[in-house]
Amino acid sequence: MEDIKEKYNQINNQILILKEIKKGDKIYYYDKNMYLQPSNILQSIYRTISRENRELTFKYLESFIGIYTHFVNQTKHIIKYVHDEKIIAIINRLPFLKKQINTILTTLKETYPENEFTLNSLMEFLNSSC
Repeated sequence: MEDIKEKYNQINNQILILKEIKKGDKIYYYDKNMYLQPSNILQSIYRTISRENRELTFKYLESFIGIYTHFVNQTKHIIKYVHDEKIIAIINRLPFLKKQINTILTTLKETYPENEFTLNSLMEFLNSSC
């Protein structure tokens, strides 16, 4: 059960970082987490030096959504056997996390309008997988 709590905390912490995204903000990856990079003059310089780009951003998001959907599906199988209130609270919170991920993806559509198809595909995968 501790594994579920740990995975939930990792997913939730990632969402807490990304849910503050605004139009124009970019995502970068560091130390196993995605972070936001506000829109400013230094953003493009940093992204060039660090070799961050939108393709990598979409790969990070795809991986994160995969982790989330796997976690949701994993917890669906154990709910029948769980009597731990904290685990039940985590499971009940999963739809809220999914809604927040959808909001993050919607904001990214404003930043990357030319990649709306890719972002819609990620949203469809998220919404159909769990």
